[in-house]
Amino acid sequence: MKVIWAVLCEGSSTDRETNNVSLFNILEEVHFPEPPDAQNEADRSLVVPVRVLLMVLFARSNFAEGEVNTARLAIYTPGASDPELLPEFPVDLMSAHRNRTRLNIAGLPLRGEGDYLFQVQMLSKNREWQQLFEVPLHVTYLSNE
Repeated sequence: MKVIWAVLCEGSSTDRETNNVSLFNILEEVHFPEPPDAQNEADRSLVVPVRVLLMVLFARSNFAEGEVNTARLAIYTPGASDPELLPEFPVDLMSAHRNRTRLNIAGLPLRGEGDYLFQVQMLSKNREWQQLFEVPLHVTYLSNE
């Protein structure tokens, strides 16, 4: 199994007749009005309510051979030693050659300014998580000067 593409955005729509997908407001960078309390930021992630959607296009490793696997999303934040993990989900490519998966993220674990990495991972045969694709999101604070 592989990832052909993955994009962070604010929304999407799928045409019923053609099955084409449209992505709205693709996110490369977000700005927050002010930094959270420094104590909160040092101790743990502060989850800010922001609507983020990750669209992922999975495809078979071998076009002629179906496969099923387990995937997850790991969010790496600046200064954190471990990623924030979203629940695991199945990806079924037995009857279809490709699968578009839509992951709704209700809040961003905020740990300061910098690059946040949204990493799509798959469970390997030896039961270890391996990276398939990574999407960066740059976070900055707006100055009130």
